[in-house]
Amino acid sequence: NTELTELISEMIKSAKEEKRVAQLLQCLDENCPITNEELMDYYKKGSLALKREILRILSERQGSGLHDFALEVLQEDTRDGRTVRLLLNNFLPGDEKILLSALKKLNVDYTDGDNWHDAFSAVLLADLTKVQVPKDVLYYIYENSLCSFCRDSALRLLVRKRWLTEDILNECLYDSNCEIRLWADKKVSKKSNKNV
Repeated sequence: NTELTELISEMIKSAKEEKRVAQLLQCLDENCPITNEELMDYYKKGSLALKREILRILSERQGSGLHDFALEVLQEDTRDGRTVRLLLNNFLPGDEKILLSALKKLNVDYTDGDNWHDAFSAVLLADLTKVQVPKDVLYYIYENSLCSFCRDSALRLLVRKRWLTEDILNECLYDSNCEIRLWADKKVSKKSNKNV
């Protein structure tokens, strides 16, 4: 509630220890009363734990200065998927290459699953709402995601936008998701029957 959020905000402002600030920030979401400018200032001076919590909050926000902040954080060579979400929530035309570059920096493996999965999911959801995700990004997600749901979602977007290539269709025949394989098999069979 508002009173609790404001109380925590006051505690953050009076806290001297970064670890304490990071712990307090864990209690807040994107609706916390601390301004973007204050959070960005904390980020620039903060420890890794503090930066992580600030990115979590800011990644859900839109506002002036956040686009430039996202670009600054990406320049730090951060491998945090929340930075991708921050960029998507403040996306501008021309950010397409930056988005692909940010996704490629993420470690896509089973040990860091939440990080890349949150970023991939944010991209797929953003495309359905407001951001025109380029086909290169969708290809990248399909070819690199370890999540069959993400691959399926990327594939559906590629089909809907008529960006499905023969190469991707052929890859689908060997996908670990049996539904994708069955779909691809039907699609290939239908094409073969038309050519006969």
